[in-house]
Amino acid sequence: MRGIERISILLLLTTILMPGLCIASGTGAKTVTHVVIAWLKPEYRTEDYMHKLFEANQRLREIPQVLSLEIGSAIESERKTVDDSFDFGNVMIFNSEQDMKDYLVHPVHTEFVEQYIKGKVEKVVVYDF
Repeated sequence: MRGIERISILLLLTTILMPGLCIASGTGAKTVTHVVIAWLKPEYRTEDYMHKLFEANQRLREIPQVLSLEIGSAIESERKTVDDSFDFGNVMIFNSEQDMKDYLVHPVHTEFVEQYIKGKVEKVVVYDF
């Protein structure tokens, strides 16, 4: 391998690996992603309820710790690796794990869960990373 090829490979590897190493060592800023996937009970799988749910979900943006928020319905897929069985998903970004914890107990969030989630879902799966 010629010298220029070695340098090119080294630069490429550094570009790919360095961001991950910074995060792993605690020197890089890392946000927290909160993903909620939910399956509604059959009687709530209506266009009217979904509209109310999505509209009410937008109020969660009022919580100061929320950097970004997205909600959507499952996209039908024929790919075997895609789970399209859920009714809606919600993705939020926070600056820190503490911000996410503060969000979870915020009155706007707890009211949303009480009014639109509890008793209306068959299953909820949450991923935090």
